Amino acid sequence: MTGLAIYFFNIPGAMMRVLNCFTRRGLVIQAVWCAPVGERHRATVLTEAAPITIEQIIRELESTVGVDRVETLEKPQAEQLAKVQSSEVMTAENGSTMVKVSGPPEENRFLLSWLGSA
Repeated sequence: MTGLAIYFFNIPGAMMRVLNCFTRRGLVIQAVWCAPVGERHRATVLTEAAPITIEQIIRELESTVGVDRVETLEKPQAEQLAKVQSSEVMTAENGSTMVKVSGPPEENRFLLSWLGSA
């Protein structure tokens, strides 16, 4: 598992350009986390790819409009992130949608706020 942390400015199309660097090569993105970091955003992307392909992606990302910098995650850190459970979406009997998130509410405060809970 390879992890990249991509820091980019929140401008129209920046996140799509970042993800396109992976999908154009036919790579399956295992997970993506995106959050604001100061005046920028950071997308952490996990994927399986050969080292040469990752090097090509890094070079392309570094020359992509809106991308500030790219960092490679250490292998143990990427594998630990891959083990993190993602949200589970369920439909209740009454037709409402429920999103079950792992971890304590403090870690999910932005998601819970957006959903109108807690």
